[in-house]
Amino acid sequence: MWHGAGSLNTSCLTPGLASSDLLKIFQLEQVYADLNKWKKTLLKIHAVLDDAEEKRETNKLVKIWLDELEDLAYDADDILDEFATEVL
Repeated sequence: MWHGAGSLNTSCLTPGLASSDLLKIFQLEQVYADLNKWKKTLLKIHAVLDDAEEKRETNKLVKIWLDELEDLAYDADDILDEFATEVL
């Protein structure tokens, strides 16, 4: 009979893995999921940047917006790289 998460004895399911080890694994999996989500977002940002390049020369507002967005995308990419390096 299931009595909630607090009553689960993980040692019987995974001998050799303490509950703190399982927690670390789950946290690491969440980190990887978050990194993948942000990488997908960055890919979309870069696609928009590429598409807007054609309009940069003819529309001054697009040029300003594109410059700012491009800087932001590169900053976010650098932060993700640093975070991924620290996690590994």
